[in-house]
Amino acid sequence: MADNLEMIYQIHEYLHYEAITRYANDIIILADENLNIVEVNERAVQTYGYSRAELLAMNAADLRAPEKKEEIIKTVFKLDPENKAVYETCQQCRNGGLLPVEVSASTLSVKGKKFHLEIIRDISERKRNEEKLKTSSTLLTSVFDGILEPLLLVDGNLRVVMFNKAAWDYFKPLGGLSIGMNCLDPGRFPAHHRRMSEAVSWKTHTHYEQESPVDPEWTERIFVYPLEGTKDTDGVAILRIHDMSSEIKFQEELIQADKLIALGTLVAGVAHEVNNPNNYIMLNAPILAEAWQSISPVLEEYHKAHGDFSVAGLPFPEIRQEIPALIKGIEDGAKRIKRIVQDLREYSVKESTTRFRPENVNRIIDKAAALLNHKIKHTTDHFHTDFDENLPKINADFRKLEQVIINLIQNALEALPDRSKGVSLKTSYNPSENRVTIEVRDQGIGIPENKLNQIMDPFFTTKRSMGGTGLGLAVTRNIIERHHGTITVATRENQGTVFTLSFPAIRPVEHKKILIVDDDPKSRKILRAFLEGNPIYKIREAQSGTEACILLGSERPDILFLDLMMPDMNGLEVCRVIKRESTLADIRVIIVTGNIGSPLIKEIRELGYSEVMAKPVRKAELEKQLRIRNYEL
Repeated sequence: MADNLEMIYQIHEYLHYEAITRYANDIIILADENLNIVEVNERAVQTYGYSRAELLAMNAADLRAPEKKEEIIKTVFKLDPENKAVYETCQQCRNGGLLPVEVSASTLSVKGKKFHLEIIRDISERKRNEEKLKTSSTLLTSVFDGILEPLLLVDGNLRVVMFNKAAWDYFKPLGGLSIGMNCLDPGRFPAHHRRMSEAVSWKTHTHYEQESPVDPEWTERIFVYPLEGTKDTDGVAILRIHDMSSEIKFQEELIQADKLIALGTLVAGVAHEVNNPNNYIMLNAPILAEAWQSISPVLEEYHKAHGDFSVAGLPFPEIRQEIPALIKGIEDGAKRIKRIVQDLREYSVKESTTRFRPENVNRIIDKAAALLNHKIKHTTDHFHTDFDENLPKINADFRKLEQVIINLIQNALEALPDRSKGVSLKTSYNPSENRVTIEVRDQGIGIPENKLNQIMDPFFTTKRSMGGTGLGLAVTRNIIERHHGTITVATRENQGTVFTLSFPAIRPVEHKKILIVDDDPKSRKILRAFLEGNPIYKIREAQSGTEACILLGSERPDILFLDLMMPDMNGLEVCRVIKRESTLADIRVIIVTGNIGSPLIKEIRELGYSEVMAKPVRKAELEKQLRIRNYEL
């Protein structure tokens, strides 16, 4: 015992016990070679919640959390004299609470005996801060990756510290990104290096535009956002890459729209000014042709009698051949001017001139194909139509939609390389979307991909040399849009093109059957006159209760207007018949009577038929009564 006390005393001296252990903020535990505790400081007593005597009766392994007990044995018994180990573990206090700690373990040798010294630091606050930092880092990463535009966090030397998923996807065609990569790499930021460097160094916001290194047709704007209070080795600025291609395209479309608005205003005036003198040409050219036909025999006789002579500086035999062609050229040119003017008018026409009616698109296509029959026969051996015979009608201007179909068929025919290729038209109905579709398909040369986005633009044409004005598809699109429709195009060069038109269908009307029962013909006539104004009503009449019951069995109505007082079978008796028959239970019964105070009314209401109208019935009252249950008059 004395030897142990002497050894502990020596250890105290070794540790400067009073100066170090008593007032230390760290826990100090001294254990023998079997890990039995032989000394602790005050901090250990305060932290673990055990008394000093209780701690001295414990083994150091008893202070470990249950899952960590093996750890101390593996760690401590591997230590040789003068060896040290620093590790993190978890200890358990008297109240069961877990305490994360950092342990500095070492081995002491006193008089040939080995002791284990543990200096233990409570790292609970550090662990909480680490967890907060981890959570913040996870949140930052989530926010960073959640932003759809490429973002890069860079240090003072413009080296990448962090980047989001959008940035990785963006630079993937260039080999991707990696931490530490320099943003001054010309392959990624090919321009404005100086502006980027200055913005980061001077901590000033800036932005600039450059051609995208990924795709030269893209334009991107680089935003530089310096961060305050950061070291050069940390992330000091955020770079954001914004694709401006859609904005530039939108601006171009706005400019184009402004031009088209101005064009629409100009077109009406130009069309009028051009049309007037052109009418004189068209009117006078045939007269000029007739005049030449009349005068040419006279000139022929003169030529035979007097020999050759000149007309407009040309010999008569030569001018005789040229003048008919010249007049024909004038007529053809005037007709072309007329067609251009007509297209201009169609392009700029106001919607108010369109007359919409329920139309069947199959009928419109048939009429358009009939008008083009001559051209079809001279262009292809394969022209087909595939009609859905159960198409609902659409609201359409027959003439305008016919013009659309004619234009699309003409374009399809003109795209065919030879007669062996064909054109087909198909109609269909999509009930889920309630839309009617027209498909115009050709086996022609197709449309070049680089021209596809321009084919609907006014005055764009690939057939200028053939007399095309470039207004056909522009007019077509305008007409379709006025019909609340859409037009799409799919094409493959040398394989053909498909134009697909889609229009909202008129929903079929659900008819309501009405039975008017009254022994008074005048009352029946008044009710019928009021109801016949609405096409959804199919009206039948009965002049007695008995006849009404027969009709109820053969053709159940939706609404029954029932007179109260009738000679053979009154309204109450008819209501009892209806009540007994389960198949008639949902008929809406409206009693019409000149005797509102009749006791029969009360009995009818007790049967569940509470709607009553007084005679003589007025139209306004009837409309109000029908609207109560959404039967609009």
